[in-house]
Amino acid sequence: MLTPAAKSKLDEALRAMATHDRARDWTTATCAEIAGRFLEIDAAGTPVPSYNAGLARGRCGDEGASRALFEASLARDPSFFPARSALVRAQAASGAAGLDQAIASLDAQVVASRFTDVNALVLLGTLQIKRGRPASSPGADDDISSARRSLQRALAVDEGSVAALNQLALAHLGSAKGAGKKGDKQALELAQLVCSQAVKKNPRYAAIHNTAGLIEVALGNLPRAVNEFGEARRLDPASFEAQMNFAALNLGFHGYTPAEEAYRAALALRPDDYDARLGLSLALRAQIDEVRGPALVPEAERELAKAKSIAPERPEAYFNEGILVQEYGARWGGDEAAHLKSLARARELFTTFLAKSGDGAAFSDARKRASEHLVEIDVLSRFSGQGQAIPKDPPAPESEPE
Repeated sequence: MLTPAAKSKLDEALRAMATHDRARDWTTATCAEIAGRFLEIDAAGTPVPSYNAGLARGRCGDEGASRALFEASLARDPSFFPARSALVRAQAASGAAGLDQAIASLDAQVVASRFTDVNALVLLGTLQIKRGRPASSPGADDDISSARRSLQRALAVDEGSVAALNQLALAHLGSAKGAGKKGDKQALELAQLVCSQAVKKNPRYAAIHNTAGLIEVALGNLPRAVNEFGEARRLDPASFEAQMNFAALNLGFHGYTPAEEAYRAALALRPDDYDARLGLSLALRAQIDEVRGPALVPEAERELAKAKSIAPERPEAYFNEGILVQEYGARWGGDEAAHLKSLARARELFTTFLAKSGDGAAFSDARKRASEHLVEIDVLSRFSGQGQAIPKDPPAPESEPE
């Protein structure tokens, strides 16, 4: 038990952590400072301070320190599930083998509890959905079916578990994938029903609104999906998934300003996320006009450069930078030599994209468009070589791979 003085310090440290979460201003220094404040508390046998210190370290991606603190928390109380859950999730995120081990460990824990440990059942169902493995033999359950069973067992113990309802809705959504048209609709309707039940129990549970948004996307109700993602990010600004879903859908609807805002919020949570960097560059590029262009072009280029540094092997950023450079590389104040230089740079980027994109189906349309851009660049270069002006009006924006 914490003394009143220790409880007061814990509350102060929790408020400070929440303030940094809202401001999205975590740095290595602030992570260390907040973790230190938790560790200064006289724990008196409770696992809570070291667990929260682990969360603070995790805000800055210090996985080693975070894991050690979660283990220290469990050493104080082996039954403290939040710390065990954090360790299991970290193991599951380490790769396919780690995910298999995490599921096996939770399965054993669930059996040992005689299927009464709600937290373990919910986490087991969550990881089974994440793995999504098909049945290993005829008559055996696939992972989605196993997840539904795990979550139904959790609800049998605690029918009010919104976390279990949320994962059950995701399991039904997973069942809809690959099902026939009738089965697909039935699974989606079941997922909708589960979501509505969960919202009635706790309308402020952010994750259920994000799940509802995913279901609405699957049903083709995109305006409703935007509203659900928006509610999820309003309730939990630290939800990276909700921020990214809201941003991507707005980008598709030409809502470039809200998309930019949400991508920036996502990057404040995960600065090294490739897709968020790429999405932000697209949102910025879509807003380029004669007034803002001189500022937005270099900013969009910087985002693409960061994306390439995060994952140099991925081809998407090269394609998008090729379009940006071809259309806007020397649009403001550039002479003929600058235009030729931009065309040469765009040619290099499209060529690199073609080399990195391979021959799979994922980028087949983009490869065709990149080849068309290369032909266009050659034509424009010949115009310039003959002393004719290179057209400065860019073509209409097109969709790119993300």
